Amino acid sequence: MVEHTNIAIGSFRGSISKAKDTADMVKNNSDAIKDKTETALSATSQVAKAIEHVATDVTNQADLLGEIVKNVGIMSEGGVEMSDSVNNISEYVDELNVSSNEMKEKVELMSAGSHGMTSQISGIATKINNTNDAIKHMTEILNVIEEIASQTDLLSLNASIEAARAGEAGHGFAVVAGNIKTLAENTSSELSNIKEIIDSLTKSFEECKNDIEDVVDSNKENAAYTHQVIEQFDKVFSGISFTNEKLVDVNRITKNMADTVQDISVKVTNIEKGTESTAASTEEVTASSQELEALMTGVAQSCDEMEQQAEALVNDMSRFVV
Repeated sequence: MVEHTNIAIGSFRGSISKAKDTADMVKNNSDAIKDKTETALSATSQVAKAIEHVATDVTNQADLLGEIVKNVGIMSEGGVEMSDSVNNISEYVDELNVSSNEMKEKVELMSAGSHGMTSQISGIATKINNTNDAIKHMTEILNVIEEIASQTDLLSLNASIEAARAGEAGHGFAVVAGNIKTLAENTSSELSNIKEIIDSLTKSFEECKNDIEDVVDSNKENAAYTHQVIEQFDKVFSGISFTNEKLVDVNRITKNMADTVQDISVKVTNIEKGTESTAASTEEVTASSQELEALMTGVAQSCDEMEQQAEALVNDMSRFVV
């Protein structure tokens, strides 16, 4: 009986010792789990805050990307409008080039006509000068004829005197002398009229000559102005050609810019979609983190309860003396 009792006591002591060891181990493990749980809870809280910040940033980025997409769309539309405007300007420049070329051809024809007219007028002026020279020569001849008429008149007067001295015998000679005198006087009168006409013609030709010289000078000035206009047209053509080349470059650059903007728009749209997906995933991670935080909080509370129970068990086991 005593032997069985000792065996039972020994077995009981072993069970109590194992129970105390188990209680100590549970308490220690509970403390360790609690520490790790608190550490994990703290880390989870930090992760949740970080994810929340990330979610906020991603949302802001999504909004900004939306604005960028909108602005890129506006830029793309502006690029298209700019390209259309450049094409319209290029067409206007081509029309201006054609019109300027036609105007230049007409001015060149005017210049050629002006040169031709100047040559013709110069020829007329030469002929007028020749005519004036002929008139001067004619005037000299008329002066000689007038001198002869004057001498004839004087001779007729002398003949009349001699006929008067001769009496009846010189009557016929006196008649002839009178006729000669009359003819000389008429000739002198007509010569005076002719000289007046010649003087009038000379003045008219001189006025024509002066007018022709004015016309020639005016044509020369017009020819110089026309030449300057043609030179200005050449400069205009050069400017139009240069402008057209630059418009081609602007059109090419605008097209490249529109293509680049379109490519940026596509890429930004893809980024926006990725950002929205990231934001959604971040929200899911945030929700999971919150659930994990709540779970870890529950585990920590369970560890507290286990620690309290293990501590109570150790205290109860300590009452037994092994």
